[in-house]
Amino acid sequence: MCLALKKLIDFINAERSINFKDPRNLHNLSETELTILVANHLLGNLATSSCYLVDKNCTGKRGDKCVCGEDSCIMTGEYGDTSIGNLEVWHGNLDIIINNDLAVEPVEDPPESPGGKSAVEVKMKTALRKNPQIISQTIVFSFLQKKRHPDRENFLIPCIGVGNSELIVMFYDSEHDVLLESSSVPLFENLYSCEFSYSSILACWLTVNYKILCTGLVEEFKNCKSNFLTHASEKINIYEEKLKFQNVNSMQSNELKLVKVPSKVKPTPLMHETEKMLLEVFWSLSDSSSSSSASE
Repeated sequence: MCLALKKLIDFINAERSINFKDPRNLHNLSETELTILVANHLLGNLATSSCYLVDKNCTGKRGDKCVCGEDSCIMTGEYGDTSIGNLEVWHGNLDIIINNDLAVEPVEDPPESPGGKSAVEVKMKTALRKNPQIISQTIVFSFLQKKRHPDRENFLIPCIGVGNSELIVMFYDSEHDVLLESSSVPLFENLYSCEFSYSSILACWLTVNYKILCTGLVEEFKNCKSNFLTHASEKINIYEEKLKFQNVNSMQSNELKLVKVPSKVKPTPLMHETEKMLLEVFWSLSDSSSSSSASE
Protein backbone atom coordinates (compact mmCIF):
# COMPACT_ATOMS: atom_id res chain seq x y z
CA MET A 1 0.00 0.00 0.00
CA CYS A 2 2.81 2.44 0.89
CA LEU A 3 4.56 1.86 -2.45
CA ALA A 4 1.32 2.35 -4.37
CA LEU A 5 0.59 5.59 -2.52
CA LYS A 6 4.14 6.81 -3.16
CA LYS A 7 3.70 6.15 -6.88
CA LEU A 8 0.56 8.29 -6.87
CA ILE A 9 2.17 11.17 -4.97
CA ASP A 10 5.30 11.08 -7.14
CA PHE A 11 3.20 11.19 -10.30
CA ILE A 12 1.14 14.14 -9.07
CA ASN A 13 4.25 16.05 -8.04
CA ALA A 14 5.92 15.38 -11.38
CA GLU A 15 4.87 16.51 -14.85
CA ARG A 16 1.34 15.36 -15.72
CA SER A 17 1.69 16.37 -19.37
CA ILE A 18 2.86 14.43 -22.40
CA ASN A 19 5.59 16.30 -24.23
CA PHE A 20 3.98 16.79 -27.60
CA LYS A 21 5.30 19.84 -29.44
CA ASP A 22 1.85 20.26 -30.96
CA PRO A 23 -1.08 18.99 -28.82
CA ARG A 24 -3.05 18.35 -32.01
CA ASN A 25 -0.69 15.43 -32.74
CA LEU A 26 -2.25 13.62 -29.80
CA HIS A 27 -5.56 13.40 -31.63
CA ASN A 28 -3.90 12.06 -34.78
CA LEU A 29 -2.85 8.85 -33.02
CA SER A 30 -4.66 5.61 -33.77
CA GLU A 31 -6.70 3.98 -30.99
CA THR A 32 -3.93 1.45 -30.34
CA GLU A 33 -1.19 4.11 -30.33
CA LEU A 34 -3.15 6.19 -27.83
CA THR A 35 -3.63 3.14 -25.60
CA ILE A 36 0.11 2.40 -25.67
CA LEU A 37 0.75 6.06 -24.83
CA VAL A 38 -1.61 5.86 -21.85
CA ALA A 39 0.07 2.63 -20.70
CA ASN A 40 3.56 4.13 -20.91
CA HIS A 41 2.88 7.60 -19.53
CA LEU A 42 0.05 6.94 -17.07
CA LEU A 43 -0.69 3.33 -16.12
CA GLY A 44 2.92 2.17 -15.94
CA ASN A 45 3.84 5.14 -13.75
CA LEU A 46 0.99 4.54 -11.31
CA ALA A 47 1.38 0.77 -10.91
CA THR A 48 3.83 -0.75 -8.44
CA SER A 49 5.51 -2.33 -11.48
CA SER A 50 5.91 -0.44 -14.76
CA CYS A 51 6.01 -3.65 -16.83
CA TYR A 52 3.36 -4.27 -19.46
CA LEU A 53 2.88 -6.46 -22.52
CA VAL A 54 1.68 -5.11 -25.88
CA ASP A 55 0.14 -7.29 -28.57
CA LYS A 56 2.97 -8.19 -30.94
CA ASN A 57 0.53 -8.10 -33.87
CA CYS A 58 -0.38 -4.44 -33.39
CA THR A 59 0.43 -1.90 -36.10
CA GLY A 60 2.66 1.16 -35.82
CA LYS A 61 5.39 -0.41 -33.68
CA ARG A 62 8.43 1.82 -33.11
CA GLY A 63 10.83 -0.60 -31.49
CA ASP A 64 11.42 0.37 -27.87
CA LYS A 65 10.49 4.01 -28.52
CA CYS A 66 7.30 5.45 -27.07
CA VAL A 67 4.69 6.67 -29.55
CA CYS A 68 4.94 10.17 -28.06
CA GLY A 69 7.89 10.75 -30.39
CA GLU A 70 10.39 11.98 -27.79
CA ASP A 71 13.79 10.41 -28.51
CA SER A 72 14.51 10.03 -24.80
CA CYS A 73 11.17 8.36 -24.01
CA ILE A 74 11.56 4.57 -23.93
CA MET A 75 8.74 2.06 -23.46
CA THR A 76 8.80 0.29 -20.10
CA GLY A 77 6.81 -2.53 -21.69
CA GLU A 78 7.52 -4.97 -24.47
CA TYR A 79 5.75 -6.66 -27.38
CA GLY A 80 4.64 -10.25 -27.03
CA ASP A 81 1.84 -12.83 -27.07
CA THR A 82 -1.28 -11.43 -25.39
CA SER A 83 -3.72 -14.12 -26.53
CA ILE A 84 -6.27 -15.44 -24.05
CA GLY A 85 -9.31 -17.72 -24.12
CA ASN A 86 -10.15 -21.09 -25.60
CA LEU A 87 -11.03 -22.14 -29.15
CA GLU A 88 -14.46 -23.37 -28.04
CA VAL A 89 -15.48 -19.99 -26.59
CA TRP A 90 -14.19 -16.43 -26.86
CA HIS A 91 -10.51 -16.13 -27.74
CA GLY A 92 -8.30 -13.39 -29.10
CA ASN A 93 -5.50 -10.96 -28.35
CA LEU A 94 -5.71 -8.27 -25.71
CA ASP A 95 -4.03 -5.05 -26.82
CA ILE A 96 -2.16 -4.48 -23.56
CA ILE A 97 -1.76 -6.40 -20.30
CA ILE A 98 -0.40 -4.45 -17.32
CA ASN A 99 1.83 -6.48 -15.01
CA ASN A 100 0.01 -9.71 -16.03
CA ASP A 101 -3.04 -8.59 -14.04
CA LEU A 102 -4.94 -5.89 -15.93
CA ALA A 103 -6.31 -5.79 -19.48
CA VAL A 104 -6.34 -2.48 -21.37
CA GLU A 105 -8.26 -2.11 -24.62
CA PRO A 106 -8.67 0.69 -27.17
CA VAL A 107 -12.12 1.42 -28.55
CA GLU A 108 -12.48 2.29 -32.21
CA ASP A 109 -14.46 5.39 -33.06
CA PRO A 110 -17.62 4.81 -35.11
CA PRO A 111 -17.57 6.39 -38.59
CA GLU A 112 -18.66 10.01 -38.74
CA SER A 113 -21.81 10.92 -40.63
CA PRO A 114 -21.25 12.90 -43.84
CA GLY A 115 -23.50 15.67 -42.58
CA GLY A 116 -21.32 16.45 -39.59
CA LYS A 117 -21.69 15.64 -35.90
CA SER A 118 -24.16 16.94 -33.34
CA ALA A 119 -23.16 17.56 -29.73
CA VAL A 120 -24.73 14.24 -28.76
CA GLU A 121 -22.80 12.38 -31.48
CA VAL A 122 -19.55 13.95 -30.32
CA LYS A 123 -20.27 12.85 -26.76
CA MET A 124 -21.00 9.29 -27.89
CA LYS A 125 -18.10 9.14 -30.34
CA THR A 126 -15.81 6.91 -28.31
CA ALA A 127 -18.54 4.25 -27.94
CA LEU A 128 -17.19 3.14 -24.57
CA ARG A 129 -20.44 2.50 -22.73
CA LYS A 130 -21.64 -1.13 -22.75
CA ASN A 131 -19.07 -1.93 -25.41
CA PRO A 132 -19.49 -5.64 -26.30
CA GLN A 133 -15.77 -6.18 -26.96
CA ILE A 134 -14.73 -4.74 -23.60
CA ILE A 135 -17.48 -6.70 -21.83
CA SER A 136 -16.39 -9.95 -23.50
CA GLN A 137 -12.72 -9.45 -22.70
CA THR A 138 -13.45 -8.42 -19.12
CA ILE A 139 -15.50 -11.57 -18.50
CA VAL A 140 -12.95 -13.92 -20.07
CA PHE A 141 -10.01 -12.21 -18.34
CA SER A 142 -11.79 -12.46 -14.99
CA PHE A 143 -12.32 -16.22 -15.38
CA LEU A 144 -8.69 -16.57 -16.48
CA GLN A 145 -7.40 -14.69 -13.42
CA LYS A 146 -9.55 -16.85 -11.14
CA LYS A 147 -8.08 -19.98 -12.74
CA ARG A 148 -4.50 -18.69 -12.45
CA HIS A 149 -4.87 -17.26 -8.93
CA PRO A 150 -7.52 -19.34 -7.12
CA ASP A 151 -6.28 -18.27 -3.67
CA ARG A 152 -7.14 -14.59 -4.06
CA GLU A 153 -9.57 -13.14 -1.55
CA ASN A 154 -11.91 -11.88 -4.28
CA PHE A 155 -12.28 -12.14 -8.05
CA LEU A 156 -13.55 -8.69 -8.99
CA ILE A 157 -11.27 -8.13 -11.98
CA PRO A 158 -11.13 -4.85 -13.96
CA CYS A 159 -10.48 -4.00 -17.59
CA ILE A 160 -9.77 -0.46 -18.80
CA GLY A 161 -11.30 0.76 -22.06
CA VAL A 162 -9.56 3.74 -23.68
CA GLY A 163 -11.31 6.03 -26.15
CA ASN A 164 -10.02 9.09 -27.97
CA SER A 165 -10.67 11.45 -25.06
CA GLU A 166 -11.96 9.36 -22.16
CA LEU A 167 -11.80 5.97 -20.47
CA ILE A 168 -14.05 3.62 -18.56
CA VAL A 169 -13.38 0.74 -16.19
CA MET A 170 -15.35 -2.50 -16.52
CA PHE A 171 -15.40 -5.10 -13.73
CA TYR A 172 -16.53 -8.70 -13.67
CA ASP A 173 -16.68 -10.98 -10.64
CA SER A 174 -16.66 -14.54 -11.98
CA GLU A 175 -17.50 -15.96 -8.56
CA HIS A 176 -20.70 -13.95 -8.05
CA ASP A 177 -21.53 -13.32 -11.75
CA VAL A 178 -21.64 -9.54 -11.35
CA LEU A 179 -20.73 -7.18 -14.19
CA LEU A 180 -20.09 -3.52 -13.35
CA GLU A 181 -19.19 -0.48 -15.42
CA SER A 182 -17.89 2.90 -14.30
CA SER A 183 -19.03 6.20 -15.72
CA SER A 184 -16.76 7.68 -18.39
CA VAL A 185 -13.69 9.56 -17.15
CA PRO A 186 -12.02 12.34 -19.18
CA LEU A 187 -8.44 11.41 -20.06
CA PHE A 188 -7.13 14.96 -20.30
CA GLU A 189 -7.91 18.33 -18.74
CA ASN A 190 -9.59 19.46 -21.95
CA LEU A 191 -9.74 18.62 -25.66
CA TYR A 192 -6.67 20.73 -26.41
CA SER A 193 -4.55 19.60 -23.47
CA CYS A 194 -1.86 16.93 -23.18
CA GLU A 195 -2.18 17.01 -19.39
CA PHE A 196 -3.86 14.02 -17.74
CA SER A 197 -6.92 14.97 -15.69
CA TYR A 198 -6.92 14.38 -11.95
CA SER A 199 -9.97 12.15 -12.27
CA SER A 200 -8.23 9.89 -14.82
CA ILE A 201 -5.12 9.73 -12.63
CA LEU A 202 -7.11 8.63 -9.60
CA ALA A 203 -9.28 6.18 -11.55
CA CYS A 204 -6.22 4.58 -13.15
CA TRP A 205 -4.29 4.47 -9.87
CA LEU A 206 -7.15 2.68 -8.13
CA THR A 207 -7.49 0.26 -11.04
CA VAL A 208 -3.86 -0.68 -11.69
CA ASN A 209 -3.41 -1.32 -7.96
CA TYR A 210 -6.70 -3.20 -7.52
CA LYS A 211 -4.98 -6.23 -5.97
CA ILE A 212 -3.98 -3.99 -3.05
CA LEU A 213 -6.95 -1.61 -2.90
CA CYS A 214 -9.97 -3.65 -3.99
CA THR A 215 -11.74 -5.58 -1.25
CA GLY A 216 -14.31 -7.13 -3.57
CA LEU A 217 -18.04 -6.65 -3.97
CA VAL A 218 -20.10 -5.01 -1.26
CA GLU A 219 -23.04 -7.16 -0.17
CA GLU A 220 -25.69 -5.05 -1.92
CA PHE A 221 -24.10 -5.74 -5.33
CA LYS A 222 -23.81 -9.50 -4.97
CA ASN A 223 -27.43 -9.91 -6.07
CA CYS A 224 -26.99 -7.78 -9.22
CA LYS A 225 -26.40 -10.77 -11.48
CA SER A 226 -25.38 -10.33 -15.11
CA ASN A 227 -26.82 -13.79 -15.92
CA PHE A 228 -23.69 -14.68 -17.85
CA LEU A 229 -23.47 -18.02 -16.05
CA THR A 230 -27.00 -18.84 -17.21
CA HIS A 231 -26.39 -17.81 -20.83
CA ALA A 232 -23.06 -19.66 -20.95
CA SER A 233 -24.17 -22.73 -18.99
CA GLU A 234 -23.35 -25.17 -21.83
CA LYS A 235 -19.72 -24.00 -21.90
CA ILE A 236 -19.20 -22.83 -18.34
CA ASN A 237 -16.74 -25.63 -17.53
CA ILE A 238 -14.47 -24.30 -20.30
CA TYR A 239 -14.54 -20.79 -18.81
CA GLU A 240 -13.82 -22.14 -15.35
CA GLU A 241 -11.19 -24.78 -16.17
CA LYS A 242 -9.78 -24.55 -19.70
CA LEU A 243 -8.97 -20.92 -20.51
CA LYS A 244 -5.37 -20.24 -21.52
CA PHE A 245 -3.01 -17.28 -21.49
CA GLN A 246 -0.71 -17.13 -24.54
CA ASN A 247 -0.32 -19.69 -27.32
CA VAL A 248 -4.05 -19.57 -28.01
CA ASN A 249 -4.85 -20.28 -31.66
CA SER A 250 -6.87 -17.22 -32.72
CA MET A 251 -7.59 -18.23 -36.32
CA GLN A 252 -11.30 -18.36 -35.53
CA SER A 253 -13.58 -15.36 -35.13
CA ASN A 254 -13.05 -13.17 -32.06
CA GLU A 255 -16.67 -13.21 -30.99
CA LEU A 256 -18.23 -14.24 -27.72
CA LYS A 257 -20.07 -17.43 -28.66
CA LEU A 258 -23.19 -18.90 -27.06
CA VAL A 259 -23.47 -15.81 -24.87
CA LYS A 260 -25.96 -12.99 -24.87
CA VAL A 261 -24.46 -10.07 -22.99
CA PRO A 262 -26.99 -8.57 -20.54
CA SER A 263 -28.42 -5.26 -21.72
CA LYS A 264 -28.21 -3.52 -18.34
CA VAL A 265 -24.81 -2.88 -16.80
CA LYS A 266 -24.68 -1.40 -13.32
CA PRO A 267 -22.36 1.58 -12.71
CA THR A 268 -19.89 0.89 -9.93
CA PRO A 269 -19.45 3.06 -6.85
CA LEU A 270 -17.04 0.53 -5.35
CA MET A 271 -14.95 2.81 -3.16
CA HIS A 272 -14.28 2.57 0.55
CA GLU A 273 -14.04 5.73 2.65
CA THR A 274 -10.30 6.30 2.13
CA GLU A 275 -10.74 6.21 -1.64
CA LYS A 276 -13.68 8.64 -1.44
CA MET A 277 -11.56 11.01 0.61
CA LEU A 278 -8.76 10.82 -1.98
CA LEU A 279 -11.24 11.58 -4.74
CA GLU A 280 -12.46 14.68 -2.88
CA VAL A 281 -8.86 15.85 -2.50
CA PHE A 282 -8.25 15.37 -6.22
CA TRP A 283 -11.41 17.27 -7.11
CA SER A 284 -10.28 20.19 -4.95
CA LEU A 285 -6.86 20.12 -6.64
CA SER A 286 -8.51 20.11 -10.04
CA ASP A 287 -10.83 23.00 -9.09
CA SER A 288 -7.97 25.12 -7.78
CA SER A 289 -5.93 24.35 -10.89
CA SER A 290 -8.82 25.51 -13.09
CA SER A 291 -9.26 28.67 -11.01
CA SER A 292 -5.56 29.49 -11.30
CA SER A 293 -5.66 29.05 -15.08
CA ALA A 294 -8.71 31.30 -15.34
CA SER A 295 -7.13 34.05 -13.25
CA GLU A 296 -4.04 34.02 -15.46
